[in-house]
Amino acid sequence: MLASCTKGDAKLLELSEDQVLFFRAKRSHLAGLGASDLSAAAAAVLGGQAQQLAPGVWALAMRTKGRPKAAEVEKQLFHDPRTLVRTWGQRDTIHIYEPTTDWPLVVAARSQWKPGGRRGLMPAREWEDEAKDLMEAAHRSLTRSDLFDMVDKDYVRALVEQAGSHKAAVRFAAGRLLWRLALRGESSIAEKVGAEQAHALRSRWFPHLEWPHELPDPLVAASELARRYLAVYGPASPADMAHFLVPMSLWPDSG
Repeated sequence: MLASCTKGDAKLLELSEDQVLFFRAKRSHLAGLGASDLSAAAAAVLGGQAQQLAPGVWALAMRTKGRPKAAEVEKQLFHDPRTLVRTWGQRDTIHIYEPTTDWPLVVAARSQWKPGGRRGLMPAREWEDEAKDLMEAAHRSLTRSDLFDMVDKDYVRALVEQAGSHKAAVRFAAGRLLWRLALRGESSIAEKVGAEQAHALRSRWFPHLEWPHELPDPLVAASELARRYLAVYGPASPADMAHFLVPMSLWPDSG
């Protein structure tokens, strides 16, 4: 039994571990009928982990009413009108999000989270903008290989030691450009093109999405995601939240 305590004349609720676990399963739709649709399921868990696509698809399907098949989840990811977006989020890992509300929140909150473990030189903003211009001119999804000819040569040379070879440095540089555009909310992960992962600009992949003219205040966005985390996964310690969202800069000692 979790310990109970008293505050003034009011006795705080006493819960067993089983009750807490069932609460979490219910709120995250692992127990019960499931969320009303796939985007609601993604929103309920603050994005479904999808570093590998298949497990992410399965996790959302199992949390959705009627348990839709993988083909239906992929349809909503890859075919217009799309109701799901796959991109980098908390912990600098790939998740499937509800795009209208949650995607902008995650982009806005990022500056309040301590950075992930990616090491090495980051590309200049102007190179990211050039990659965006190339994607706009192409009018299609682009893979890392499509950016090889435009990556800055000085940037590639600076990455050779870390990457191990010139060829690997070119791939590293192109991949980092795509990743940085995704962090900005300018693009997201699209379909596969052959064996390569493609990426698409938000304006092309979600032509009808009403992206906010100004993103929410970063602290407000981070606080809202923290509140929603507790609504689903609480009771939780600061360390629990840190492990889910990456330690927030306003909680330097939360671990």
